[in-house]
Amino acid sequence: MWFRNFLRWWYRRGITHTIHVGGLNRTYVVHVPKKIDRNVPQPVVLALHGATMNGPMMSWFSGLNVKADEAGFIVVYPDGTGKQSTYFWNGGNCCGPEKDRNTDDVDFINAVLDDLMQIYPVDRHRVYVTGISNGAREKKRNE
Repeated sequence: MWFRNFLRWWYRRGITHTIHVGGLNRTYVVHVPKKIDRNVPQPVVLALHGATMNGPMMSWFSGLNVKADEAGFIVVYPDGTGKQSTYFWNGGNCCGPEKDRNTDDVDFINAVLDDLMQIYPVDRHRVYVTGISNGAREKKRNE
């Protein structure tokens, strides 16, 4: 069963976008269900991966593409920063090198949403964020 889900994910991983934020090229993957009406603003779920993962891994791990297809929402998998697809989020007092570099992931997520709204029909009143592990930590601006 897991292998079938992996193959389904592999062939429908989504579209990778690159934006320049805070002096870095950052990426995110978007999955848009085939059945949505591109003329109607759609809800969006951002799914933040855990430490040492990346957006495509979060897509596979979470199974959110299947749920997005069923329920009719756009799902976005931003990548933290790091090397060789092993990424971290700056979670304030945790994790990996991004904490020491003081990477501004809040600005990145804002830039992802700005970019997304230029490309896809996004309902600004229905934008949600979820995450696991390092991607679920709260980073306050003053940390």
